[in-house]
Amino acid sequence: MLHRQWTKSFPLVVLCVASCLPALAQRNTGSIVGIVTDPSGALVAKAAVTVTNVDTGVIRAGVTEDTGNYRIISLLPGHYRVTAASSGFKTEMRDGITLQVDQDVRVDFVLKTGNVAETITVTAEAALVNSESGALGTVITNRQVNDLPSFGRDVFASLPLLTPGVGSARMGGYGDNDPPQRVSVNGGRAFNQEVVLDGATNVSVNISSFGVRPILDTVQEFKVQSNAYSAENGRSTGTFNVVTKGGTNQFHGAVYDYFHNEARTTSSTYATN
Repeated sequence: MLHRQWTKSFPLVVLCVASCLPALAQRNTGSIVGIVTDPSGALVAKAAVTVTNVDTGVIRAGVTEDTGNYRIISLLPGHYRVTAASSGFKTEMRDGITLQVDQDVRVDFVLKTGNVAETITVTAEAALVNSESGALGTVITNRQVNDLPSFGRDVFASLPLLTPGVGSARMGGYGDNDPPQRVSVNGGRAFNQEVVLDGATNVSVNISSFGVRPILDTVQEFKVQSNAYSAENGRSTGTFNVVTKGGTNQFHGAVYDYFHNEARTTSSTYATN
């Protein structure tokens, strides 16, 4: 009897697990990848690679493969320092590396012959070309979120318009007279975007709309993925990938005042008085 009940319940369990997979597949982190070689261009295997989050002090470590390649995955957006070390070579450290949401940053090393106790520090520069992914999109940084004007303190109202291919739109229904609240990606329907909040799908189950609108002050940054993105984000014309703020080793906070003076606003088109 118990076996028969389990057999009937098994398809339901599989369906529930499968329905959770899209949410688990969303990517709100990034990775640092690269290759380690010696001055002659020969690959350096088993080199120790250490990645340090400067903001939090969290350290991730790995070693290069036989091909000299390494990949440190699932890194939160932030500022990083990367170190490569191997016996018979001087230790090299790259500082000033900024990792954004859903980004793969390449940091290659050419180790110089010498004592491993000696350290060479190099201040990294931002890569001009993204060689790790062909996806198109724009990252709205924390400075833009804080400093640029936003309609009604809504992070999705106007900031996505900084992305090429994104424009204001209407839903097309009766009474939709507030286009700043709607956006279209590459000519698609308004609200026809996937919204990911800290790696989880954030779309209303009833209508094509946002599930939870994050408070402006809680948003660290977000990326508007507009074209050629991976299959995990391929259920819509674009994806808003939002990462909220996390703790760091420095005390910080925010204070704001929002005042909306109705005497200075324009009247509604349908106002009777």
